[in-house]
Amino acid sequence: MKIASVCPMVGNAQWIRRPGMWISLVFATGMISMRGVISVSTPISGVLIVLGAVTVAVLLAVVSARIHENRLAWHDVALILGFVLIGALRYYSVTQLIPPNHVTMHPALFGEGTLRGYVERVEYVGEQMRFVLSLTEVEKERDSYRTSGRVLVTVRFAPTAIDRSQWVEIKGTLHRPMKARNPRGFDYCAYLDERGLDATLSIRSPQDIRAMGPKQSPNWIEEWIEALRQQTRSAVETNLQGAHARLLLSLLLGEKGRISDELRQDFRRAGISHMLVVSGLHVGILTLCVLNILFLLPIPRVVGRVLTLLFLVTYAVLTHLYPPVVRATIVACIVLGGTIIERDSDLYNSLGWAALLIMVFWPQSPFGLSFQLSFAATLAIVALHEPLVGLFPSAWRDPDRAYGRYIVRPLCVSLAAQLGTLPLIAIHFQQWAPVGILVNLCAAPLLAAALGLGIVAVCAFALAPMLGSIFNGVNYWVLSALIESVERSADWPGSAFVVPRPDGSLLLLYALLLMLIPHLHYHVIARKLCVFSMLFWLNIATWGYVTRDRLLEVFFLDVGQGDAAVVRMPNGMVMVVDGGQRGVTFDYGSRVVLPFLYAHNIFHVDIVLVSHLHSDHIGGLVALLEQMSVGHYIDSGQRYDSWTASRLSALVEEKQISYHRVAAGDRLLGMGQVDGWVMHPFPSFVDSLGQSTHGVNNGSTVLKLSYGATDVLFTGDIEKEADYAMLSWGDRLQAEVLKVAHHGSKTSSSGSLLNAISPQWAIVSVGEFNRFGHPGVDVIKRLEKVGARVLRTDRHGAVRMTSDGVKIAVETVLGGAVGKP
Repeated sequence: MKIASVCPMVGNAQWIRRPGMWISLVFATGMISMRGVISVSTPISGVLIVLGAVTVAVLLAVVSARIHENRLAWHDVALILGFVLIGALRYYSVTQLIPPNHVTMHPALFGEGTLRGYVERVEYVGEQMRFVLSLTEVEKERDSYRTSGRVLVTVRFAPTAIDRSQWVEIKGTLHRPMKARNPRGFDYCAYLDERGLDATLSIRSPQDIRAMGPKQSPNWIEEWIEALRQQTRSAVETNLQGAHARLLLSLLLGEKGRISDELRQDFRRAGISHMLVVSGLHVGILTLCVLNILFLLPIPRVVGRVLTLLFLVTYAVLTHLYPPVVRATIVACIVLGGTIIERDSDLYNSLGWAALLIMVFWPQSPFGLSFQLSFAATLAIVALHEPLVGLFPSAWRDPDRAYGRYIVRPLCVSLAAQLGTLPLIAIHFQQWAPVGILVNLCAAPLLAAALGLGIVAVCAFALAPMLGSIFNGVNYWVLSALIESVERSADWPGSAFVVPRPDGSLLLLYALLLMLIPHLHYHVIARKLCVFSMLFWLNIATWGYVTRDRLLEVFFLDVGQGDAAVVRMPNGMVMVVDGGQRGVTFDYGSRVVLPFLYAHNIFHVDIVLVSHLHSDHIGGLVALLEQMSVGHYIDSGQRYDSWTASRLSALVEEKQISYHRVAAGDRLLGMGQVDGWVMHPFPSFVDSLGQSTHGVNNGSTVLKLSYGATDVLFTGDIEKEADYAMLSWGDRLQAEVLKVAHHGSKTSSSGSLLNAISPQWAIVSVGEFNRFGHPGVDVIKRLEKVGARVLRTDRHGAVRMTSDGVKIAVETVLGGAVGKP
């Protein structure tokens, strides 16, 4: 068989050298299609996904063949489909073919119990310690079960003496992390799955963990690697302390958990947070450092390159085979290996083989952000660096001149990496730091110097500790300069700002344009594809906006034992009703409400409505008012002595937000086709001085939103006293959707009020295992008695209700669509 038939699209000599790239692409297509099939619930949807994946793979081959003036044979298509199938089977084997004794196959093993196993890996996050426990046995109620799985254990007290490969016994509650509980929220379960972790457990007392004797049967390679990591830590911490030592250990060993939250945020605002994660950049710098050091020694060049390869492999193992390091190590080994045997290498092909190996051994890694950012940045640099340099005048880009070599070309590398990772950053963080393009020019040399000095100091300590201290002393000033430059850059006005979350069509268009731009000067088809794809996307986007449904959307967010809801009117206006709790360790405003708004491309809130001034309702609004533009602030005029209430009042005045005090009988206008009726508090519940005469809960603002034949009633935390007062509204209390008062407390939701409201849907905002016993059993029975379908955020996650003014659709994050009541 000819080479052109073994490797598709390879009639051109350039593409014969890139089988790794094409095989990895079609292999990934198979994995993605299988992931889609697993996630859908109907066979028809699965068939459509498979057909779509096959179509994409074949079209990819056809377009490439056309661009490179090659002919695509039937056996090329068969080979492509074969690799698609292999990729699908590989993903299925890892995610679905789970051993019968695996902990995830036995839900009864979760909960309180005693776990036994051995420690795989230990790391530090701030003042806490985390380690991975390879599970071998679970004991529950004096019955023991042999099982397998990997558990992420967090030690919440002062770190104890826990070593890698040590057998331990742990008492605690084994948790299977749940999926994201709010729309487009952080999916901690998927995050752990991508890292091969099956459960979590927290240790709060030293008595809950016990060493079970000697370590596991020693593996000399593991012991040697762990000793090398410990030697690296000792060499660094002998002379460096605080932020300098933590930053250097993060750069060398990937122990980013040691870095303070403040410094991590500074790196993110400066647009160079990727420097904190060991990646291809670090591997490249270390490769150059090792090559230059070995060049000074009297050894043959081939021997030096072989030693460099051994160093890179050792470094990859030192970082626990972190995927970006593995990818960069594979690429470096291919490039250096080619020079050893005097063969040229192709970076696209090398990246393809690297991606393929990672996907084969870690099939879930391509769906993680680290893998995506790593390959996106590298591919963008390889593909766009020279085209970007070509935009500068020839005198500026001359590599023989200082500003061409040290300014223009590094600037283009930084810009290419930013262009490659921008859509991923927008999707996951909705933040872009353009200042990072310039900061890289200063930070990258400092990073290279810090890494080089760090590796030299570690090696020198093994020979002469005094010499290592000298290098650490020099590195202190380099690290200080790096930290100072990052902190100053993060404080620049406009250093980072929020960007819209791109939808799938825009993401595909952006990726296609980035792939075609390097070929615009050489291929007419590439230019035509650019123009056609942009016009096609504009057409779809325009008609999609014009023909979109004008719906009333209400999101009842899961904020634990608190309340928060977001209402999006048919005309696009946004109202936020309460904001959840704000505590010492967790702020639902910055961790749930704001991310939700940004994820839905909401950057201005027209109305903030406060039901009452208890912290579980207004705590999260502090972050909202601090970080987002707000048009109107509405409450019942209550006065309450708390820091949160005082801070909200100060923010309303400081940001000149229009303030409105409302009472029963008031009406909210200017919301398009949606009417807002204030049904409580009556003057006897909140007096003119803002005093809540029947308690703060009973002074809650009750709002009814009406859109066509759909009514939604928000009741705050009113209790029985307010219930009886509201009965005076009679038939006007009727509402199809009810936000149940006071988290379903037995002191609220009287039978007479529920009969008057007669809801079809009742949403209870309540926290899991709350200490108040909410919701009350009697309240749930009363709701079911009036014919309401009860949805609880502790069981269903966030609830989304939509209405076109006639029909109502309700779905939950954890339970999907729930149908009619």
